[in-house]
Amino acid sequence: MNDTLKIAKEISNDIIAQLLLTGEINRYSVEKLRILLVHMAEHGPKTVILFMDDITLIDSSGVGLLISVKKLFKDHSNYLVIKNTPKRIREIFQLLKVHDALIYDI
Repeated sequence: MNDTLKIAKEISNDIIAQLLLTGEINRYSVEKLRILLVHMAEHGPKTVILFMDDITLIDSSGVGLLISVKKLFKDHSNYLVIKNTPKRIREIFQLLKVHDALIYDI
């Protein structure tokens, strides 16, 4: 299995964490991201911001992960924000009709 995703974590404080994602969110990398995001949803911080500037590909497992962890964050009264989504990734969200389900900022 290839490690196609790199995650740089910057925690500003116990309220906000910023994750800078680089590479691909695919079936090989989704579990690593899922473990981190589930832990953050359940234990804090209150808001997690995913910076997607350098994401080159997201497959259906990656999209499914974002939708499920967004719901988990909401269930714990926390927030998952997706920022700086490349145009090609936004187009995938729109094609799959999940763009409204995900909070993201271009």
